Amino acid sequence: MKFKFTIGILITAIISIFGFYSCEKDDICVDAVTPRLIVRFYDQTDYDQTLDVTNLRVSDLDGNAVYLSDAETVISNVDSILIPLKTLEDSTTFIFHTNYGVEDDGTISGNADTLTFNYVRNELYVSRACGYKVNYSELADELEEDDDNWIFNVTIENNEVLDETAAHVYIYH
Repeated sequence: MKFKFTIGILITAIISIFGFYSCEKDDICVDAVTPRLIVRFYDQTDYDQTLDVTNLRVSDLDGNAVYLSDAETVISNVDSILIPLKTLEDSTTFIFHTNYGVEDDGTISGNADTLTFNYVRNELYVSRACGYKVNYSELADELEEDDDNWIFNVTIENNEVLDETAAHVYIYH
């Protein structure tokens, strides 16, 4: 009887050990993995001084707003924004609209400038829970010239977008 009890405890211990070591970490991805582009706005007359943009709206070429904060598509006064780059293409074009407004008749007021960012995508495996993330390198810009540009100059401060800790692009207006 004592022998059967000892064998039972031994089998239970072995099963418990195998069960414990076969467990994996929870498949929860806590952090957003693909970094967004950080854009800071500066005064064109004093390159060291940030300058808020009034009623800024950033959209894609189809007019779909790029969300700058949790629920807003137009930001009143802001000197920096985070915007997502495309993960399946090597360029992203944005329309930066300052003094954005919609009149009673539906026409849009303000001044819009078109800015394209070109880059090389680097896909990296993070984990089973998070999947893949995309980092960007060789970041370059193309500002479309028009008769009334509110953006005077664009400078790439960091041509690698690996995280969201420092500004990647400076826009002077």
